[in-house]
Amino acid sequence: MQVHAHGLNPKDYSIRSGHLQWITGKRFPMQIGSDAAGVVEAVGEKVTHWKPGDRVFGYLNLYHGGAASEFCRFSEKAIARIPEGVDYVTAAAIPCANLTALQALRDWGRLKAQQRVLLIGARGGVGSAAIQIAKVLGAHVTAVSSSANVDYCYSLGADVALSYQTDNPYAPDLPYDLVLQVHGGRQPFYERSRPVLKRRGRFVMLVPSPKALANIVLSRLLPWPRYYFFPVRARTRDLALLGQWVTEGKLVPQVSKVYPYDQLVEAHRQIDSAHTRGKLVLRVAD
Repeated sequence: MQVHAHGLNPKDYSIRSGHLQWITGKRFPMQIGSDAAGVVEAVGEKVTHWKPGDRVFGYLNLYHGGAASEFCRFSEKAIARIPEGVDYVTAAAIPCANLTALQALRDWGRLKAQQRVLLIGARGGVGSAAIQIAKVLGAHVTAVSSSANVDYCYSLGADVALSYQTDNPYAPDLPYDLVLQVHGGRQPFYERSRPVLKRRGRFVMLVPSPKALANIVLSRLLPWPRYYFFPVRARTRDLALLGQWVTEGKLVPQVSKVYPYDQLVEAHRQIDSAHTRGKLVLRVAD
């Protein structure tokens, strides 16, 4: 793919800074970047679904990326066609955050219409996507963010938006069917969530840790709500579904700022700050 736009993710910082060496390995320098949108430049001899000139967007393995470049190589099963009317910047903001939210809610959380979900950390790319996707699935959404982002969460469709600075999300009127922990943090989110989850409720987290592995095991041995961590998978059908929702207006990727390619360092400094609403996108080519 000739990359026209690249979407940044917080894990780019985690990988670059060496915080995830237990997953990525310790060999540096290392390629980063998982989200890209652009044009097919060339295809392998066994590729049948794509041809040079196709406008596509896709997802690379987040821990061994390479999308932050002018050209990168994708599996044919990790890309989808950019819908008519969707630009490269919008398409580049879709893959990681929206695949993560979709698979966390639908596949691992098994979220259904009329069920209740608590989203912890609803400000960033995944949180912004999760609010919208949960509403597409017909769920009742309680979103937790800072006080400054409460109105933002309501604007995305949250039924209830709470501030972790002034409100207590662990005192709901009715128990939750699912708690999705979007951001890392060191707080005992699972321990706090257990009393407010239904007996067969689920807790899904996105950031792995040794303590998380212990809780995953304990949730199978004890009468606790099930605890899940999952790897995001690149699937053409999921990317195509997300693209369809974008064209239908059900899903609006939240792009807070677009940087030119020569400001990659500045874009990463903003990601490092951990105070970004939605997504940052790098414009690589016109």
